[in-house]
Amino acid sequence: MVTTIQVHEKLKKQLESLKQERESYEDVIFNLIKETERQKRTQTAFLIESYKEMSKESLKVTKEWSSIDKEWD
Repeated sequence: MVTTIQVHEKLKKQLESLKQERESYEDVIFNLIKETERQKRTQTAFLIESYKEMSKESLKVTKEWSSIDKEWD
């Protein structure tokens, strides 16, 4: 089923600027969605790696301080 949607002229011009020759607006929108999802996955993977690194560093600091704690007792 084909439907129509209303968009402001400014948005239509932006979509038009992204369009390749013989590409439909639907294809442009699908490509934007796919790219957004790819960026989200990349960002999520990056955040996971960053949190793992932070966790390792935090564990190192905790171990360093635990040996000092024993000396104070």
